[in-house]
Amino acid sequence: MSFAALRFTPAGKALCAYRAYLLKLFSQRSKDKSRIQFWQDKLLYHIILYGITTGVLVLSMCLGIELVTEDHPRLSFEVASFAAVCIFALSPLFNIAQRRALIAGTIAIFATGQLIFYNSFMIGCIYLMAFSIFVSLQYDTRACFGSVLFNFLLLIGWACIHETQTFFLQPFSPSRSVLISLNFTFINALTVILVHQTLKGLEVKMRKKETLFQSMKERLEETRQLNAILRESEDHYRSLFLESPLPKFIYDMQSRMILQANKAALEKYGFQPSEIEQTSIDRLLPPSSDWHHPVVTQRSKAGELFFVKLRSLEFILNGKSCELIVLSDITEIIEKQEAIRTQHLYLQEIAFTHSHVLRAPLANILGITSILKDTPEIKDQEELLQLLDKSVGKLDDIVHDIIDKCNLPVPQQAYTTSR
Repeated sequence: MSFAALRFTPAGKALCAYRAYLLKLFSQRSKDKSRIQFWQDKLLYHIILYGITTGVLVLSMCLGIELVTEDHPRLSFEVASFAAVCIFALSPLFNIAQRRALIAGTIAIFATGQLIFYNSFMIGCIYLMAFSIFVSLQYDTRACFGSVLFNFLLLIGWACIHETQTFFLQPFSPSRSVLISLNFTFINALTVILVHQTLKGLEVKMRKKETLFQSMKERLEETRQLNAILRESEDHYRSLFLESPLPKFIYDMQSRMILQANKAALEKYGFQPSEIEQTSIDRLLPPSSDWHHPVVTQRSKAGELFFVKLRSLEFILNGKSCELIVLSDITEIIEKQEAIRTQHLYLQEIAFTHSHVLRAPLANILGITSILKDTPEIKDQEELLQLLDKSVGKLDDIVHDIIDKCNLPVPQQAYTTSR
C-alpha cells in the first residue's frame, strides 16, 4: 500500500488530524521573533509531531515488557511522565514558550527518577543527554551550559547517594561512580558544545541570509524606484522629443546616420520612419559649418521649398556621441518679410510719384487757373480750359496708378471737365 493510500485509512486520517491540530497550535507567531527563533519553533513542532507518535510505539513495547516483569511502579512512572509530556505539548492552554519549558522540565524529572529511584543508570543518562540536546536546540547559550551543570550535579548526587547504598541493589565503588559521572559530563558537554556551535553557525547563516534578503529587498525597491523614474523620463522624453511641434533629429556624429526623428520632422520632410533611419544627416542639411546662418534653405521629399533656423546640442546616447538638431520653420516669417520689403518698394515709388510726377500736373493746373483769372478773351480761355482738362486727366491716371499699387479700391468718379 502506498503512502497516498495510507492517508485514507483510519490511522492515516488520525495522523492528518493530529498534524492539522499541531499546525493550529503553532500558527500564532510574533513579528518580534528572529529567524532562528522561528526555526526553533518549527523544530519544536517536529519534535512533538514525531516524538509523540514514536513515543506511543516505544511505550507500548515497554508496557509489554514491564507487565511481564511485574515492575508496576516503574510502569506507572513512565506512563505518567509520557502523559505529562502529551498534555504539555498538546494543550491549548500553554503558549510555545511555556510548552517548551514544561517539556524540558518533564524530561529532566523523568531522567532523575530513572537514575535515582529505579537504578536505571543507562536510561537515566540517555534522557539526561536528550534533555541537554533539547535545551541546546531550543534555548540560548546560558541555558545550554546550565543543562550540562544540572546533569553534572545530578550525577554527583547520584554518586553520593550510591556511596551510601540506600536505594541500589548492585552498588558501585565511589571512585567508579565519580569516574562514570565525569565521563558522562564530558560527553554531555561536548555534545552540547557541538549542537550549540552548529546552531550558532546556522544562526549566522540565517542572519546573513536575512541581511542579504533585506539588501535584495532594498535593491529591488531602489530598482523599482529607478524604473519608475526611467519611465517618467521616457514619458518626458516622448513629450519633449517625439510629440514636439518642432522638427527634431538625433544623428550619430561618427557615422552621420540619423538615429531618430520625431513626427513633426517626418511630416515636414515627407519621409517614413523606415526611410529616415537609413538616411544620412548630410542628405537633409547643409554642412555643419553653415548651421550658424540665420536662414537655412531646405527642400522636402516632394520638392517643397521652406526655410528653417537650426539649433544643435551634443550629448551621449547609448555610449555614442550624438547630436540633437532642432529646426524652427521660419518660412512664414520669411514670406512676411518679403511682402513687407515689396510693400516698402511700392511706398518708395509712390513717394517718388508724389514728389515728382504728381507735382507737374498740379503745377500746370495752378498756372492755368492763374492765367484764366487774368485773361479777358473767350478764345484764349478755351485753349486754357483744354489744357486744364488734359492736366486733370493726367492727374486722374496718376491717382489710379497709386491706388492700384496700394491695393485700395478705386473710387468711381470721372476726373473730366467740360464747358
